[in-house]
Amino acid sequence: MRSMKTVTFYTKQECGLCRKAETILRQVASSTPFQWVTVDIAQDPRAFRKYGLDIPVVLIDGVEHARHALDEQALRRALQS
Repeated sequence: MRSMKTVTFYTKQECGLCRKAETILRQVASSTPFQWVTVDIAQDPRAFRKYGLDIPVVLIDGVEHARHALDEQALRRALQS
């Protein structure tokens, strides 16, 4: 039995690419179980220093999966592997 993967989503308000990525995450979450953690970089100085303007960033189990744009099919494959 596979353990549930953790997806960490680095985002901030007023970010168009982040809204698109969040829509994809919601679509995938409706059919593929995973633990979802959202980090607002405006509220986390360490995350802001690390990612700044490079958001959205999506990590799967701590490993960077996507930056700037999120591909739905690639995310599905990564969560099922």
